Amino acid sequence: MSARDVDVLIAGAGPTGLIAANLLGRLGVTTLVVETNTTTSDVPKAILIDDEALRTCQAADLGEAVSEIVLLGYGARYYSARGKCFATVSPRVSPYGYPRRNSFAQPELEQVLLQGLERYDHVGVRFSTTLTSFEHRDGALFAALRGAGGKQHTVRASYLLGCDGGRSTVRKQLGIEMRGSTFAQPWIVIDTVNDPDDGRYTRFFCDPRRPTVSVPGRAGRRYSAQNRVHVSRAAGGPFSGTAHVAAGGRGPHDAAVCWAGHERRIPRCAHAGMESRRGRAGAGR
Repeated sequence: MSARDVDVLIAGAGPTGLIAANLLGRLGVTTLVVETNTTTSDVPKAILIDDEALRTCQAADLGEAVSEIVLLGYGARYYSARGKCFATVSPRVSPYGYPRRNSFAQPELEQVLLQGLERYDHVGVRFSTTLTSFEHRDGALFAALRGAGGKQHTVRASYLLGCDGGRSTVRKQLGIEMRGSTFAQPWIVIDTVNDPDDGRYTRFFCDPRRPTVSVPGRAGRRYSAQNRVHVSRAAGGPFSGTAHVAAGGRGPHDAAVCWAGHERRIPRCAHAGMESRRGRAGAGR
């Protein structure tokens, strides 16, 4: 397809941009997705998906494909600093046809959504391509793109969707503020496979000295805790004593680490009180 003139230009090939492209493709809308990275994400950032998001995947005719990579339906248990369970939340209703709490791996989801776009000749995806700026004139939007090797070109579109994440070029150029705050404490995140804890519950360890969360997945669990020791990123190794401590002392010693890293909790959202009109967009991912 020609990238010079499209109905909708989408900046960002994360879950938001890719599902939007699938929905537009199903409606016959000519769409181009551009993504700065060379391919979809290989980092398991997001891990939770709710019933409304699964209904959106179903609307894109991807309900079955997505359900195959999702752990459907689990509850939550809350533990005191002494390890006593003081509250349990169990999944009981599915008003939208899917459980409300579900777990997934973001790299797998993005691959499914990307493969879904292969159904549409009128939807294109360009990796290694960055949206650098845009302007609205003559009833259309003109976007400047930088491709591999620094090659510049322009795309004309009727609409632009800013799905390019927290550092969104679209959001910044439109002057949309991010509201919220960043947690002062860094967190260590460890994903395991072959984890002996196969309980279908998120476990919240409410210890003020070191809050810890353990989330179930299809092949293992994710442990997240306030970081007070250094843990290097590793894959394929045992859940070492250091990693066990890093996960708040809540992780098993005999599981295998498939990914580990640090993160900052940034509970922020884009906010703008602007009218909907052609050439305008918000940002998300």
